[in-house]
Amino acid sequence: MPFYPEFAELLTDHLRRADRTASWLAKRLGVHPATVGRWLEGSTRPDSPQTVQRIADCLGLHTVAEKTSLLAAAGYAATLEPDPPAAQAAQRGSPLVRLAGRTAAHLPAWLSAPLLAQPAIYAAVPWSVGNVPAAADCGDAGLDLGQQRLAISSAFGSYFAGLLERDHIYVELGGQVDAPAPGGLAQLPPLERMAWALNHPRGPRALLIAAEAGMGKSTLAAQLLRCLLQQGDFDLLIGDSAKQSRVNLASAAVEPLEPGFWSVDSCLAHLRSQLGLPPTDAANTNDLADRLAGRRALIVLDNLESVAGRDELLRRLRPLLNRDVRAVITARQVDALPPFAQANMLVRLHPLEQPASLAGFLRWHVERHAAEQPLLRSALQQPPGPAEGRQLLLRTGGIPLLVQLVFSSVVRLSWAYLDHLPHLYGDELLTFLYAERWQELAAAAALGRCAQELLRSVALAQTNGERIDLRTLQGWAEQTHTTPLLPAALDLLYERFLLVNSDRTNGNFAVFPSLAEYVLRTHPDGSQR
Repeated sequence: MPFYPEFAELLTDHLRRADRTASWLAKRLGVHPATVGRWLEGSTRPDSPQTVQRIADCLGLHTVAEKTSLLAAAGYAATLEPDPPAAQAAQRGSPLVRLAGRTAAHLPAWLSAPLLAQPAIYAAVPWSVGNVPAAADCGDAGLDLGQQRLAISSAFGSYFAGLLERDHIYVELGGQVDAPAPGGLAQLPPLERMAWALNHPRGPRALLIAAEAGMGKSTLAAQLLRCLLQQGDFDLLIGDSAKQSRVNLASAAVEPLEPGFWSVDSCLAHLRSQLGLPPTDAANTNDLADRLAGRRALIVLDNLESVAGRDELLRRLRPLLNRDVRAVITARQVDALPPFAQANMLVRLHPLEQPASLAGFLRWHVERHAAEQPLLRSALQQPPGPAEGRQLLLRTGGIPLLVQLVFSSVVRLSWAYLDHLPHLYGDELLTFLYAERWQELAAAAALGRCAQELLRSVALAQTNGERIDLRTLQGWAEQTHTTPLLPAALDLLYERFLLVNSDRTNGNFAVFPSLAEYVLRTHPDGSQR
């Protein structure tokens, strides 16, 4: 005879309303599925009131009344503080919101999702934040893709694969990430807020990160995806980046194609390939939905603005998204996607404005790249003063990538370098800086020409999805008869922040995608100096 029949009945009802299974709850709690099975039979109860509260958090039970009821059914005395009047009012919301919430709780996910996705309703959905799944350093460590083939497709291009693999790719800066904070999420930092929202049963089916070039939207997306995978919240990652250009090896011409996807059909074909499905009619995504059934999956579409027919792609993608399959999308502009953006979670990245944010970012930059650029260490002893910091923000527009490029030159030369910069902004300034660095290399005689060809070789290999390690560079140097020049050529590229290496032992070299595009567009065959 069950000892806790009321708890078993209540837990069964909450699982049914949340459209979740016993095995899902067991995984979220880190217990054996048989343990949850015994709770549902009523033969045992959770071993502590804290475990009961964790169950409530997982199932989205946000009110004191709901948690108290679950605790009492398990035989524990409730010790919860009542919600303050303001919080009660925020949780209740408008009559329309309350009606939508009560109705959606009894509907299957495919029918409740559109109802809860409406902007006015989504903003008022009550969130339970008692058991926050993300930590401050969540996603900081890189993923070993060689050991993650069951979770992460090997079909990822080298650009996004590099972001997933490299440690310490992201630093959180106050005020840069503008992420919505419905309900209790306001207490969380932006990254944790985004991770919790994507993991919540009633959370947004897609998260869009919008920012101009050089703002770090791809880096933030990779950090978020790593966090969710490392936490065990999702078990599959598919998709890719539409970031890089493709080079025709026969003609050496740069084509406006992307290694991941560049159109609706190519994206869906790429997803099918990653899921082990045969090519089929791209207009029908039922096969993708069937293959994703029962999986906790993330779909990443990086740099959506590069995709032809992005509206149609999102329309095709929407049926695949549910409480177990979510999407993370980055784009420069989402103004052309108002219905999709409003119905999901839109995150915007702002330029750096505050001196404190700049100081933290420069400190991370120095620590991250000092091994390659020894001159950067001097910046730790003599950080920029307030006036210098304001000038650096002014001349770069606070765009993180431009800040890093310019600051590396400032350390190498002097703060007077800022006076040399023209009054350009964004992409124009980025192009100017790349052209200036290329000319600096050209002026360095044979060593500079070696550095130019090395940079072009790395850019080409990266665009073609190849990994570049020390053996790769040594082989290149032997073929080009430049082995004696290789160490000094690497130093030239390091000093100008044109090449980064995340593995000092075996080598894991990369260039910024914008730099790869510039080099292969302006110097496709190495003949232009």
